[in-house]
Parts: sequence; C-alpha cells; structure tokens
Amino acid sequence: MAKKKKEKIDGLSSDDLKKIHRAVRLIWSWSYPCRLVKKRSMHEDGFPRCENPKCPSEGRRVPKVSFDHIAPVGEVGGPNYIARMFTPSSGLQALCRACHDVKTRVERGLTPRKSRKSHSRASKSSASESSASNKPSDYDPFDFR
Repeated sequence: MAKKKKEKIDGLSSDDLKKIHRAVRLIWSWSYPCRLVKKRSMHEDGFPRCENPKCPSEGRRVPKVSFDHIAPVGEVGGPNYIARMFTPSSGLQALCRACHDVKTRVERGLTPRKSRKSHSRASKSSASESSASNKPSDYDPFDFR
C-alpha cells in the first residue's frame, strides 16, 4: 500500500514548528544557565540530586535529572518564547523524573499518574511513619515552590 503524502502548506506548518522547537531546545541545552543548573544539582559524590524540596527521595542521589523551567515556557511562536526559554539559572531547576512528570502533567492540565518506584518507596516509608504517629503527611506533589 502506498504512503499518503502530506499536503504541503504554504507557510509555517506544525512539522516546521516541531523542528524549530527541537532546535531551540538543543541550543538551550548548551547554554550557560543550563550548565550552571547542572553544576548546582551535582552532589560531591558525582550524582545529581532533585531540587524539589518536597521530593520523596529527600536529597538522595537519583540516576538522572531533567532541567525544567520553573515558569512554563509555552508554545513556539508565542509571545516572548525565546526570552522565556533562555531564562537565567535562577528560573531553572533540576528535577528527578518522577517530580518532572508530575509537574509537566499538572502544567498541561492532565491528571497526574500514579507515583513511580522512587516515589512509591519513599511514600511507603513515610506512610508507615505517618500511620504510626497518626499525622497526615506534608508531602504535596503539586507544590513546586
């Protein structure tokens, strides 16, 4: 069966916007603020730490962090897209995969998924502690301040 050819658009297509977004993200990943956040998140032992103060991993090392804009950047071509993308390092944070997934889903208006392994292990231990003391846990996965 022959492939259906996409209809060519005179102007900026959605595929063009995706390519622009990928290119800007790649250049952003080489930027000095991004390198500062990477350096800031690295612990003395050479492993990164999640910068979310409410993260259940509680300062333990994580295999990988994602560099995230504290304020959402928005869509390509939106007002001040490049200025929001290339924010100073104070506007960026290093998050573990679980925290980044929750934050991204909340920003996009989607319901958060169930916790990943690192979160579920930490929540099991905090659940047993909180059930022993009959106090509710103060962990709020939606609070990224």
